[in-house]
Amino acid sequence: QTIFRTAFYLRSNYVNKEGNTPIMAMIYLNNERLSIGSTGIAIKASTWDNEKERLKGRSTETLSTNLQLDNTHYQLTFKLLHDTTNLLNTS
Repeated sequence: QTIFRTAFYLRSNYVNKEGNTPIMAMIYLNNERLSIGSTGIAIKASTWDNEKERLKGRSTETLSTNLQLDNTHYQLTFKLLHDTTNLLNTS
């Protein structure tokens, strides 16, 4: 059985001109860690919930950004499943 998890975290050593910090993505596959890089989203660090790996709050902007993170998670999951299926079918 394949163990897969996505993780989002803030790049704590960088703040852009607007005072925002990039959200980074990482995947764990069978206890192997692979850094994906920036999600292309930058936020105020004070709005980030480290435990939930999502933004805090219920504003329209917050919900939209959290939806973008959900979509990134689903895209990575789909790509992994698709690539794994292709690999198994060619073996």
